[in-house]
Amino acid sequence: MKIKFALLFFLLASLFTKAQQITIPKTARYTISGYVKDSLNGESLIGATVSVKGKSKGINSNQFGFYSITLAEGTYELVCTYVGFQPRTIEIKLDHDVRMNFDVMPVISLSEAVVVTSKKRDANVKNAQLGKITLPIEQINIKPSYICNNILELVSYATSKN
Repeated sequence: MKIKFALLFFLLASLFTKAQQITIPKTARYTISGYVKDSLNGESLIGATVSVKGKSKGINSNQFGFYSITLAEGTYELVCTYVGFQPRTIEIKLDHDVRMNFDVMPVISLSEAVVVTSKKRDANVKNAQLGKITLPIEQINIKPSYICNNILELVSYATSKN
């Protein structure tokens, strides 16, 4: 009985080791990397988007303008976009790791000048006239007796309290 059990154990152990040696073929994956730069002055473009056309894959360039994206082997169209720049599309056959730099052109658009204005700040701090009432002369001419009576009442109230 012990021999049958030992034989069964070794048989199962050898099956498990063979199962670990069997590998499922994976599709090859390669990396496309490079820099996104302004074609006029060579400045790195931070946050530029490099995306794969027709796929939901893409990446933004880092603070140095560097991007890196890993894809399965195949042919792809890469689109590089950045605000204020013309999009650039490159078709690439990916069968090894590729270094691809994007030099993008700025969009030059002439439009009317924009003038930005604002109200003067801190007017309430610079003008310390608290309790000021502006009374137009037209309003005084309409009811002079009413206004005079109110003023006389205020003056008489103030003098009676003292």
